[in-house]
Amino acid sequence: VKGNTTHRNNHIKQRLRHTIKSALTQPRLKERWWGYFHIIIFYTFFIFLISAIELMIQSVWSDFSLTNLLGSTFAGIIYIIQTYFAWMCLTAMIVLITRRFIKRKSLRSNFDAWFILGLILLIMISHFGVISSTLAKNTLLEWTAFLLPVSSRLGNSYTNPDQIHTISAWIHILCVCTFLIWIPRGKHLHILMAFPSLYNQYRMYNNHTPVTGLDNPDMDSYEKSLESAIEKDLPESEYPVIGTEKVQELSRRQRLEAFACTQCQRCTDVCPMVSAGLDKISGPMQSMLNLRNLCIHKKDNSLLIPEMISEDEIWNCTQCGACDRTCGVGIEHTNRILQIRQAAVCRDHKPASLNKVFTSFERSGNPWGYPKSQRLSIIIPDNAQISSNTVNIKIHGKTAKIHTILFFVGCMGYYDQAFNKTVNHIIDWLCQHGFDVKILDNEQCCGESIRKLGNESAFAQHMQSNLTEIQKTPHDLILSACPHCTQVLGNDYVTKQYTPKIMHVWDFLAQIQDQIKISFSSVDDNQRMILHMPCLLGKRPESPAQMIKLAKLANLQIIDKDVSRSHCCGAGGGQFFMDTTRSLSEQRASELLSHQPKTIVTACPFCQQMLHDEVLRENLEQNPQVKQILDLLES
Repeated sequence: VKGNTTHRNNHIKQRLRHTIKSALTQPRLKERWWGYFHIIIFYTFFIFLISAIELMIQSVWSDFSLTNLLGSTFAGIIYIIQTYFAWMCLTAMIVLITRRFIKRKSLRSNFDAWFILGLILLIMISHFGVISSTLAKNTLLEWTAFLLPVSSRLGNSYTNPDQIHTISAWIHILCVCTFLIWIPRGKHLHILMAFPSLYNQYRMYNNHTPVTGLDNPDMDSYEKSLESAIEKDLPESEYPVIGTEKVQELSRRQRLEAFACTQCQRCTDVCPMVSAGLDKISGPMQSMLNLRNLCIHKKDNSLLIPEMISEDEIWNCTQCGACDRTCGVGIEHTNRILQIRQAAVCRDHKPASLNKVFTSFERSGNPWGYPKSQRLSIIIPDNAQISSNTVNIKIHGKTAKIHTILFFVGCMGYYDQAFNKTVNHIIDWLCQHGFDVKILDNEQCCGESIRKLGNESAFAQHMQSNLTEIQKTPHDLILSACPHCTQVLGNDYVTKQYTPKIMHVWDFLAQIQDQIKISFSSVDDNQRMILHMPCLLGKRPESPAQMIKLAKLANLQIIDKDVSRSHCCGAGGGQFFMDTTRSLSEQRASELLSHQPKTIVTACPFCQQMLHDEVLRENLEQNPQVKQILDLLES
């Protein structure tokens, strides 16, 4: 697989541990009931390689057998394990085939899928022929036959067990060989390619912390290349770009992802753009299939737009992360879209609506263009008389003692009146409970929305300014009440020298609820409050279970069976400033309002604004309120 290199080869032990754990336990598959049946088939495949190797050797050396090699006891154990897995595999196949028929309209089915299922079925049936004929020849211990009653009775009915053994063995060998030959040609190539994809799934730096997000480009090299191109008076079409616009510019990892794709359609099923029915949106899986075809046919000079993905799909993506979260082989769809956006911005192929956003950000340091003089005040109470407090939390896989907290306010905290009250309320709560709270003297916008929209140059400047301020301000932990600030500081501000320790306030409270008494405003049973989980909290690689537990303590009702699959409000990925995804916010508001809530509770200022606007547009007789979960926190 050709392509540019990626700097994801450090911390080999940690990567190998992650790869082996993900490949063997398959945590993403276990999130759905039918995933367990796929896991059974996966393990059966590897277990049956043993019998396939034995039969292949027997085809040229008739006296060879596991019984002679390992002894009757060990051989019997292996045969028993294989047979019971064969029964489980048959059961799993019946369930999955039935599911395919029931959901044939929504599940992707093709010749490749049915051909592989047919091969697996023949491998299982031929195994029963081999083991039953082996038992009939009385070459195994009696207890083996006792533990395999069906195969034993079947073998006793044979008049010529040698002939049955020979026929079954050759069917088994041919099916296994066909399966192995077919792997590179079909969707089951993911059996092999999943391992390198999972190995490179995370960026990992000096503290061994797995970090999701985009690899930071070398801005110095880019600027020097751009200056050189301008000095040489090259046409703009030959200027260097940040990101990717052609197949040949994709990294090796991104090309591997196309071949690691299992074609399970899980990413497309959870994509809010697809569910909202946006035009020209085929879904993440189709873009992977398109990329695979481009790589197979060596179309290195092909433009990613529209050969791999449509322009509408690129600019309507909310970067919610649902596709990345649900993928079982570690494909990073959002990163690929981000890099295509970066190249489009460099080539000035961006939507016209972004011109105002970029200009406002570059002039005033925030996407709205508000001057710094209009910032709302952040009040840190004098807590000199309050006894200090220290709590233990787990961050980056290690336990840390927390007393001094740096609160990252964010643009919404400074310019949105409702969220400004939330920020002041939580700072007051922290101070009352004995924490030493600080804010940055010269905080700038975190740049999350600008980076998600592809303006890497503007983002890099603000990131460096904020990092300088953060590193010179003493703190044990950074807290933010905005998931967008939390996500970008925790992932995109990571360098090889420094990894910010940052958490969302809700996540922090969930961790310390056993150390500090946390109470919420009492609510009437009639005041039905439902939770909308923000994407950047619910769709993280780690489980939001602790936060859900805290939400239930606040008497919030969880309407989504799985918050990692709940639909996006439409504000993410910079869409809040583009106003092009109304259908997504309508979809989510409709889902929430169908439960007839008195109050909709969230933990993101952008979600709050989007849902508030949609609720007002519904013009209901009694519009529900949209609140922050932190507003319910009692001092």
